[in-house]
Amino acid sequence: MSLSVTLSAVGKQSSATLLTGPPNHAGRAYDCLAADSAYRTRGRNASRTGRRGGGAHLIYRRRLVTPIRPSLTGSRLDQLRRDLTDREQTILNVLRTVHVATTDQVARLVFDGHDEAVAGRLARRHLQRLDGFGLVRRLVDRSRDRQVGAPGYLHALTAAGLRLTAGTHALGARQRAAWRPTVAFLAHRLAISELFVQLCEHERAGGPTVREFVAEPDCWRTGTGTTGQRLLVRPDALVRLERGPVEVSWFVEVDRGSERPAVIAAKCRLHRQYELSGAEQAQYGVFPGVVFIVPGTARARALERVIAQQPAEARGLFVVTTEDAALATLTQMEGAS
Repeated sequence: MSLSVTLSAVGKQSSATLLTGPPNHAGRAYDCLAADSAYRTRGRNASRTGRRGGGAHLIYRRRLVTPIRPSLTGSRLDQLRRDLTDREQTILNVLRTVHVATTDQVARLVFDGHDEAVAGRLARRHLQRLDGFGLVRRLVDRSRDRQVGAPGYLHALTAAGLRLTAGTHALGARQRAAWRPTVAFLAHRLAISELFVQLCEHERAGGPTVREFVAEPDCWRTGTGTTGQRLLVRPDALVRLERGPVEVSWFVEVDRGSERPAVIAAKCRLHRQYELSGAEQAQYGVFPGVVFIVPGTARARALERVIAQQPAEARGLFVVTTEDAALATLTQMEGAS
């Protein structure tokens, strides 16, 4: 599965939407998204007063700098489909697949033919265009708030971007404008995105082809258990890799070390019940293996103890690997030429 394209990475320039700054920055233009983020931290109803000229008081409220995006009509989306560069279409498809990504992850996936600095600049340029079109939204990377320098940004499709790509899910697309996901939630989702990036990079280096990668919740499964109970299986991703005549499939569980052994055991039982239902095999011809990707060896040993307590006939369904060894585990394909 190759995401690289050969056309020019340079798109059309678009004018940025700029607003007049607060009183102490009179006459300057500034990024309304950055201002919105800064003032949001001062309280939902916070206001500031300042003086200019003859002492007139100016009231500056957060709501005045919250960017308001008009909804995109069907005809406008059709026009954007024609105007977007191939690179920008690829960026949208990446975000449709993984739902959220850092600028660095987008650069590595879409601009891999350039050195790191150039790829980063191109990624930022095209992401800014897509943000201006109302197809992509930016989220501040809260994990970098206490680091030196400007905070990083994460990127996800808007509701309009979801419609343009015919996707089924976008991170926060249907949430209110002030919605902000937690650090733990984003760390988990970015780990899924990073797995996709690494698999694509491995393919370019001669590894197996990424035939399919589906992130949650698009990869969730429903079925009926052997006793008639409803089953809802919620893996973090579905991965299908192929090399020659050999194909391997995985349900991926990205473990961040926060779940109790009882929760892991319940996940194992649910995957096994879904396997016994036969629903996956009937539709796709194969039941994927279940791989738990954990932060380190201590956590790996803890999960292996949980799996060892499962019924003997179920244990072969599960594999535990660390983040460092995940790529090798997933891409190991016996019998591939």
